[in-house]
Amino acid sequence: MELISGVPAHRAREYETIYVLRPDAGDEAGQKVSNRVVETIDKLRGKLVAVQVWGRRRMAYKVQGHAKGVFVHIRYLGYPGLVEEIERNFRMLDSVLKYQSVKVKDDIDPTTVAVDPQEVTFAGLDFSEEPEEELLDRLPDDDDGEGYLDYEPEPEPEEGDDANGDSDRRED
Repeated sequence: MELISGVPAHRAREYETIYVLRPDAGDEAGQKVSNRVVETIDKLRGKLVAVQVWGRRRMAYKVQGHAKGVFVHIRYLGYPGLVEEIERNFRMLDSVLKYQSVKVKDDIDPTTVAVDPQEVTFAGLDFSEEPEEELLDRLPDDDDGEGYLDYEPEPEPEEGDDANGDSDRRED
């Protein structure tokens, strides 16, 4: 029985990795990262199953000064050490801002997993600038039709009133 990284060759693990590229990296840098991912998976006898380019998106917080990034999601089969090697390569590439990998399943026979060649292309890595949408344009109007900017906070309760606005003082 052939062993790969201490695991039988007919038993692999399924992983998912999402990585974020700098929005100003350019097509050449995006291709360099995708080529490095494919080479690493092939070198360590893994199998690329699916690639989804999610495109340019706003991040929850700035990373290395960037509020946006180009998101790429990949699914692949591999053996111990593959994820570590992919992430090591990401750390060496300046165009990768962030990455996260998770193990999806254990004990998968790679020969039973069919791969559609169209699902493993990195087509759609788009680094062109897209127009900004204003947040207020995307908010729905409230009942009076004036939007959410007409909100006024509740007045503070007076001293001696409880949270419901009731007075603690008794009137006789």
